[in-house]
Amino acid sequence: MKKLFLLVCLIQSCLFAQDTFSIIAIDTSTGAVGSAGASCINSLSIPGGCVVISHIQPGRGAIHTQAQYLATNKQYGISLMQRGKLPREILDSLTTYDAGGDSTVRQYGAVVWDNGQLYADAFTGSACFDYKNHIIGPNYTIQGNILSGQPILDSMEARFLRAEGDIACRLMEALEGANVPGADARCLNRGISSLSAFLRVARPTDTLGGFQYEINLPYVSSGIEPIDSLRSLFELAGGCVAVSKKSEVIPQDLQVVYEPNTQILFISGTTQSVAHLRISNLQGQQVIFNRITVPAQIDCSNYPSGWWIYSLQGEGNRSKSGKYFILNK
Repeated sequence: MKKLFLLVCLIQSCLFAQDTFSIIAIDTSTGAVGSAGASCINSLSIPGGCVVISHIQPGRGAIHTQAQYLATNKQYGISLMQRGKLPREILDSLTTYDAGGDSTVRQYGAVVWDNGQLYADAFTGSACFDYKNHIIGPNYTIQGNILSGQPILDSMEARFLRAEGDIACRLMEALEGANVPGADARCLNRGISSLSAFLRVARPTDTLGGFQYEINLPYVSSGIEPIDSLRSLFELAGGCVAVSKKSEVIPQDLQVVYEPNTQILFISGTTQSVAHLRISNLQGQQVIFNRITVPAQIDCSNYPSGWWIYSLQGEGNRSKSGKYFILNK
């Protein structure tokens, strides 16, 4: 497994930042700890970039301190984790002893592996910008604020739970669950989910500066989807473990475009070929699984309004999947 450390930080001047949607998780089979997130902020001016919200303690756990981020709160949370505190104790103490005197504007997530037991907890302050919420799982937490709605968090969780491979692969899939325009509501007019993104994974024996993955995109040019860029860097760094590399290849000759005015899903290729198309909702419920001949046009007008996921499996086990299209009737 190759390592990739991409970190660009030009100005050391920002006092706080807020990542809008994020996930932390522990791999129960390997003990690896992971952290990922994105936000509609240009974090070039933030020391460390958008990854500033993340702390990973290899072999033990991780904590995210987001929304109106304060470095003092983060350091306090780190000290509590290092002293052996569990997530509920960490979050209770952070909200009680908030460095700015107002925990209602903060959002936290924490996961810990302690004596063979998993613990996870999260906190969302009542004064965080809407839409705000969090999800707590057995080995993960997902949290977000300034979102377009609850489906962003739900789709992140669904993609995380359905993903195969190691924790890095599953974290990347979780971010793909928010790869829709306006996931961070401030980026809706730009037609992208966010402006900055990161993914980090540490194995139990890793040390700071030597994590298995440390991929940080503080900013991408306007109109470029940072989660797509993060995916490219992730694949360059080695991509998913224990998942067939063939199935991860996205060939140039398979193209999928959804036309909202006609509610038609257009599937094209440079040559005629056979493929299998699967369309499902955010809960993973399959509504179509057909063998098609590319090029093809799929009429989606009979589907209920909402968000849908397509997966296109081409010849030679090539695939293109994971994008969303939205039906508005």
